[in-house]
Amino acid sequence: MLLIITFSAALTIAHYVINSRKLGMWTPDSIFVPLQLTMVVGTALLVNPDNPTEVQYTYLVTAAFACYVTASLAFGTLIPRRIWSRPKVNVRAVSAPRLTFYFWFTLSALVSVAYFQAIGYNTLLVSLESFLSGADVDVATLRIESYSGSRYLFPGYVNQFKNALLPALTIVLVHWLIQSKSPLRYVAGPVAAAFAALMLLGTGQRGASILAALMVIAYLFNSFGRRALRYVAAFFTAFVPLLFVATLANGRTDISQNQSPLQAVGALADQLQQRVLVDNQFSGINAFHYTHSFPTQHGLEWLQSLKGLLPGVEGSNLSHAVFEMTYGSDRGTAPPSLWGSVHYNFGVIGTILVPIILAAIFVAASAWIRSLYEVDALGMIGIAGVSVVCGMWRAGDPTYLLNFGIVPFMVLAYIGTRPRRIAQGTSSQPLSTRARRRPVTAIPETRSLT
Repeated sequence: MLLIITFSAALTIAHYVINSRKLGMWTPDSIFVPLQLTMVVGTALLVNPDNPTEVQYTYLVTAAFACYVTASLAFGTLIPRRIWSRPKVNVRAVSAPRLTFYFWFTLSALVSVAYFQAIGYNTLLVSLESFLSGADVDVATLRIESYSGSRYLFPGYVNQFKNALLPALTIVLVHWLIQSKSPLRYVAGPVAAAFAALMLLGTGQRGASILAALMVIAYLFNSFGRRALRYVAAFFTAFVPLLFVATLANGRTDISQNQSPLQAVGALADQLQQRVLVDNQFSGINAFHYTHSFPTQHGLEWLQSLKGLLPGVEGSNLSHAVFEMTYGSDRGTAPPSLWGSVHYNFGVIGTILVPIILAAIFVAASAWIRSLYEVDALGMIGIAGVSVVCGMWRAGDPTYLLNFGIVPFMVLAYIGTRPRRIAQGTSSQPLSTRARRRPVTAIPETRSLT
């Protein structure tokens, strides 16, 4: 297993040197590779080397990862030098939001509030109240009921507003308030951010909050370059205590038993390590135990999952079946890894072809991002969302992308990167052409938010 880890780490380093340094660190391709490395490393550390099924699964995950990285490096050589050699464009000004911006922001907030009104509680608030009062509340059941209860309240559709649009638009709004030096920035900014965080953490799901945090970091680095370090540090100053409180209140750790702040931080770090190197990997191993003896589904399981996005249509129950096999109850999900799901649906050939197809898509998207020279704040947050959602696809089928908001993020990216008309005062020529007539450090004016 040590050889597998060393081999995968070498591939990741090669990818960073050849691709990430050219196309940027916060693109779909550059985020996807190191997170897939965590899947390979975590799996190699967890598997039983005496179990043939688990060894086979480790080789499968490693081979798929190697196919992706090799294809990514190959496709990277096809990117014209004029794209990756041009100066990067940063957003340095954010125009005042227009009426349509406030419409979608308000709609996202109303949908989120209506959802919690419908289920009758906010898990974070209930768990905080029970923790402070010492009351005995089954927080785990509340978490599950809030997004997978007996009443179907269209959580997947709500998440497009609650977990995607609302945090994204809040980031842009706070950015504008700070940059415009609005007198409301000390009140409206923190209130908007706190409200978005409350809605985001209200169902007790950590995945959405981690994704939102990475989206903020990607937005800051894509917008400010190296100057973003101080803003990222400020963001972590607020986010880490919030994550600490949410983790403690939701009963996901034994932090309450620790006697010192240092031990509490250690417990939280252990939770993070568990999330990165254990949870998805353990679930993937168990899912492969469940599926490896079944015949290849030829994409039918993915199709059933996609059908399940429609109201009233039952989707795939694979994640619930794996959870029941592992824990004896179907009140939860244990999805297969991305490559395990590919193998179940398309067999060995799929574990070779699908990584190559994904590499082509992600490298093309990364090259498109790198080629942009007209981007406003909405475009930047859309790009950050698309990059993080694609890069974090470590487990499950393609419905993962849809459930985590890939569609609204793509819409924001499109709105914020449309070429402006020449009549608006900006040339539609590429930056490499315009650079002959003005300094390459010039930054195009950002458009107003529409």
